[in-house]
Amino acid sequence: MKNTRFAIIPLFLTIFVDALGMGLVFPLLTPLFIDTNSVLFDSSILSSTRHLLFGLLLAIYPLMTFLGSPWLGTLSDKYGRKSVLIICMIGNGLGLFMMGAGVAAGSVAFILCGRLIAGLTAASLPIAQAAMIDRSTPETKSKYMSIITAANAIGFSLGPVLSGVLLHSSLLLSSSTIFLIISTLPFLIAILIFYLFQESRKASKDVKINLWNVLSHIYIVFKARETKKTSFTFLLFLLGYYVAFNYFSTYFIIGIGLKETEVFSLLTYYSAWSAIALLFIIPFLAKKLTTQQNLLLSTALQPMILICMIVFAHSAVFWITLAPFAIFVANGYVTLLTIFSNATPPEHQGKIVSSVT
Repeated sequence: MKNTRFAIIPLFLTIFVDALGMGLVFPLLTPLFIDTNSVLFDSSILSSTRHLLFGLLLAIYPLMTFLGSPWLGTLSDKYGRKSVLIICMIGNGLGLFMMGAGVAAGSVAFILCGRLIAGLTAASLPIAQAAMIDRSTPETKSKYMSIITAANAIGFSLGPVLSGVLLHSSLLLSSSTIFLIISTLPFLIAILIFYLFQESRKASKDVKINLWNVLSHIYIVFKARETKKTSFTFLLFLLGYYVAFNYFSTYFIIGIGLKETEVFSLLTYYSAWSAIALLFIIPFLAKKLTTQQNLLLSTALQPMILICMIVFAHSAVFWITLAPFAIFVANGYVTLLTIFSNATPPEHQGKIVSSVT
């Protein structure tokens, strides 16, 4: 499609802003939940209770994403990508606003509600990927998905930087103020999508929306012969990644005793290498290796790197190992997504891809 390159701009910004908001969560909220002097908790609250609530905070987002993404993916197949991307951006902005308001009010419940809403509407990445797949040929699919996924890595890498700079600069902004400021960006992107994004998929009356139809997508991808093996591999891959990454900041602060500024730097360093991998390294590997070779390379080395980080728990080791870990995670994700997308019929890209990502 002639307008594919131009269409990348609003899609790139959609993913970038979504990831930027996600990148703020870990450095801003981790200290508030695990620090004994946190403004969110009374000093009588046990650390085990605070850690339990922090675990709930981390878990509620992917859980809501798992429940919401198939619905939003199906809506995008039926009514088009544009309207659903706008819904995702509005939900993202509202979720960030509620988290900021919750921090300001000292309300854990309000923070969790904001996290719930953001997770429920967090289908922007798979839907943006589906929009790019709509416009791609088999030869350009991997390239364009890498660019879109790079927006995710770049936004996520700038999140910790932005939060660290704003928290520790002369501006002396609070965590709640940072959340409230960043919450305006998704609303602005929603306006940009409304005016600039050209719909990549026409509305289809053939797509049916009901509870069983939506939930069956998840069952189908794990049952169908074409996607069964890839689905289970993808599930294990994402489960391992989310568990590892979600607790990076907690492990760095509690387990190793690193300062918040160095945690910000490590998270930024990791995400920056993810962006580099997605933009330059993965396209190179895709030309030199088959998808099976890429997948084997990435999945085999990730656990070895994590073991090294745990056994040799030192700041210097983290700086050395996080770069290859970021590269192999990004390469594994793009490779699995490409394999899965190639096995999925074009008319079901939105609902099926959303079900697994």
